[in-house]
Amino acid sequence: MQPTPTISARAGFNPGLHDTICDALDYAATGECGMNFYSARGDLVDRMPYAELRDEARMTARRFAALGLERCDRVMLLAETDRHFIINLMGAMYAGLLPAPVPIPVLFGEKDDYVDGLRRRIDNADSGVMIGPDGLLDLMREACEHRTMRLIAGVREFESLAAGDSMPGPNAAREVAYLQYSSGSTRSPAGVEITHHALMSNVRGIIGDGLKGRSGDRAVSWLPLYHDMGLVGFFFVPLGANVSVDMMATRDFARRPMTWLKMISQNRGTMAYSPSFGYELCVRQGQRADLSGLDLSSWRCAGIGGDMVRARILDEFAEIYTKVGFKRTSFVPSYGLAEATLALTFAPDLAGARYHRLDRAALDFARALRGGGRDGAIAFAAKQTPAWVEIYAEDAAP
Repeated sequence: MQPTPTISARAGFNPGLHDTICDALDYAATGECGMNFYSARGDLVDRMPYAELRDEARMTARRFAALGLERCDRVMLLAETDRHFIINLMGAMYAGLLPAPVPIPVLFGEKDDYVDGLRRRIDNADSGVMIGPDGLLDLMREACEHRTMRLIAGVREFESLAAGDSMPGPNAAREVAYLQYSSGSTRSPAGVEITHHALMSNVRGIIGDGLKGRSGDRAVSWLPLYHDMGLVGFFFVPLGANVSVDMMATRDFARRPMTWLKMISQNRGTMAYSPSFGYELCVRQGQRADLSGLDLSSWRCAGIGGDMVRARILDEFAEIYTKVGFKRTSFVPSYGLAEATLALTFAPDLAGARYHRLDRAALDFARALRGGGRDGAIAFAAKQTPAWVEIYAEDAAP
């Protein structure tokens, strides 16, 4: 089995010039690019060209229609890093439903907290359908004990259901495409209604103004697919640009972070993002790993987002991996949030990470003073430029 190609002979790179993400998939399906799923050891275990995704998603839309759901009903999907989640996500969109991706548990012993969080999300979404990995079916049922549900199913059971004769069709550009939950770092996760227009605007901003996308780009990701950088940055953006993407599960990255770098090296990846802690895991592994055979010279956009940009970690990462072709200028500090679909600002001109070191004590008094020494200072990423943004008033006037 070979991964999908980096360059499609039949459908070229497209910087998000579509009205809806379903339009983007219809275009990408005319070419050969697509999604590739890797194991913790870096073995290719599944591939799904966008043409196959489109066909499977349209069949899934008919399956959703057979359930008797109303247009814009919410469908809760547990976001495993595999074809089943992606197909069900796009199938719901083709059916005019609103998929609401939610995380899967990543740590042992967090069952009670996970079920509680799942229960709060399904109440917030007011969803009557929940679909997820077969192995999580018991947790799904427990989370929904207090509700009357139309369907709680593992992916295999759902795929065995009969499809209807018709497909309702996706929502229009100014209508809601999906429900995206915020990270919940400061409060309970909130469901944000993302329109197709907002999504495609963000795709254009990321691939255009932010990352200067071009033909020959290839994305590589370990980020969770339920929201933000994982969902928008490394599913919707590659799809919207007709770029192939190589994925590994978040839990596999946590155990074997070097696999991420090996995937970039092997497939000549050009775009990959991580919070600072992901780079830190690679630093720890790289200090004692055999780096022979690793070539990171193709990696032109090494994005940082999702947590504080930590200058020390990036410096240590660069010190180790410039020996195998990584370029310091590849770092792209970025900022975004679920309420804005994803991206807001990027380091400009793909010139690398630049920092201001500010006095920690002065910040307690809301004063930005340079200096403070290494121990008494905090490094801030400097000079962020916005992605292309439209701002609307409550009456929808620009």
